[in-house]
Amino acid sequence: MLRRWVFFPENKNLQRELSKALNISPLTAQVLINRKILSPEQAHIFYNSDLSTLPSPFLLKGMKEAVERIRRAIRIKERIMVYGDYDADGITGTALLFSVLRRLGADVCYYIPNRLTEGYGLNIEALQKAKRKGVALLITVDCGINAHKEVNYAHSLGIEIIITDHHRLDKEPPPALAVINPLQPECSYPGKELTGVGLAYKMACALTGEREEENLDLVALGTVADIAPLVGENRVLVKEGLKRIGERRVGLKALMRVAGLKGEVGVGSIGYILGPRINASGRLSSPYSALKILLTSSAEEAEELAHILNEENIRRQKVEKEILEEATKKLISDKEGMKKRIIVLSDRGWHQGVIGIVAARLVERYYRPVILITIREDKGKGSGRSIKNFHLFDALSQCKGILETYGGHRYAIGLSLPAQRIEEFKREMERIADALLSEEDLIPEINIDAHISLAELNFSLLQELAELSPFGWGNPKPVFASTVRLRSYQRLRNSHLKIWVNDDKITYPALWFNEGERFSPPKGEFQVAYSPVVNIWEGRKEIQLVVKDIKIKEGEG
Repeated sequence: MLRRWVFFPENKNLQRELSKALNISPLTAQVLINRKILSPEQAHIFYNSDLSTLPSPFLLKGMKEAVERIRRAIRIKERIMVYGDYDADGITGTALLFSVLRRLGADVCYYIPNRLTEGYGLNIEALQKAKRKGVALLITVDCGINAHKEVNYAHSLGIEIIITDHHRLDKEPPPALAVINPLQPECSYPGKELTGVGLAYKMACALTGEREEENLDLVALGTVADIAPLVGENRVLVKEGLKRIGERRVGLKALMRVAGLKGEVGVGSIGYILGPRINASGRLSSPYSALKILLTSSAEEAEELAHILNEENIRRQKVEKEILEEATKKLISDKEGMKKRIIVLSDRGWHQGVIGIVAARLVERYYRPVILITIREDKGKGSGRSIKNFHLFDALSQCKGILETYGGHRYAIGLSLPAQRIEEFKREMERIADALLSEEDLIPEINIDAHISLAELNFSLLQELAELSPFGWGNPKPVFASTVRLRSYQRLRNSHLKIWVNDDKITYPALWFNEGERFSPPKGEFQVAYSPVVNIWEGRKEIQLVVKDIKIKEGEG
């Protein structure tokens, strides 16, 4: 796929200022500048922020009222229900808040709706179940911000509602006892990027007056799995939480063991190994296996649940592959559809719990916003993923008259609509995409921090760059470009490629994933975009490049 290389502008003056103030290399200083860290003061905050520097949870609008009501419920022994979402963010947040309330002596239960039979968020039947269980106070985690009808119904049952949710508001917040969402009007909380589990953590801190460090593993797990930006408070919470994953929670230890995860847990370990297994049960069956593995203190139960989640993930991968193949065939067979700036596909056989992942795969493959809709009886339920310059939630807001429900944010949404209106919805989304997206918007970008010589790479620089971690969405790994020649190459298993590149001064090995079959060795000089890493093999340490893309001069391919 053609990629557009976008180089950050070099700022020599600010480089020198940051380099001197922080005792770092000019190259690391430029990477900080590229991350919008533009003064020594901002840089010190970036490097030195820890749990003690985080904003008070009581800066969140509604937190004071929520804490007072929860403490009253605990004091007079009212039953509290923690009502979560079925994804990893909601499940980890539910586990965290439930365990803290239980520790505080609350009469507390939990509930997570079934994705396939109940759908997302609060629903009338679940509220009726809560009433039958004697619930007086219900606290949502990662859902509820647009549930006006359901909140009013809960009031009619005598159930008070506290909403904690990080999703975008469609209109004014529901009439709950308290609404905790940093995106709501008149909320001055600086951390607008907090996730569902992040807000559950802030509520736990407000309730206990402690930093709740023993629960930061759940915060890191849910935040990374939700692909939240790792900036500001999220970066601190994930950095501290990663240190604690696998320390005390027997369920996570078992899941790591069954998944074959050894050594230090990083963002990638969550994104590709732990997160998908936590998500798998909520996608295909019941989310309670994932919730229970985070709560159990029994090693035997943890082992059993770990195997269940691992098998569910294998089944999820199989279903995902089948739907991806079917969706790709549909797309390729529609010559006009291939020309569209958004992909909207529907089918009666697709599994509702997996279409969001498949949409993400299609975005990676075609770099278009993608919405996949599965049809059951007379209703369509869809999931979408987007690209940089197309705000998917805002686009859906222009289709209110067609949709029954919708929610999400810029890059990921869920929706429902009458099946007979799917074609109308598709035409409307194509019209919106045509109006908002240019041809250039449909070329994926690689943001490159600087053009450097290979000789500028050394272990000291890589250690400096590692201090900027954890890397992820919003805080990407540094990417550099160099002018090189190919020394040799080797095609590896699974379509991967290993090349050795030289710039007349030094040679480095480089890995290029999934490009082994397509690679055609360039004859002369070419540009390589890459992230440098330290590779340790059999006690030997070396610098290695992880290739993002190459550009070959015309006539030298």
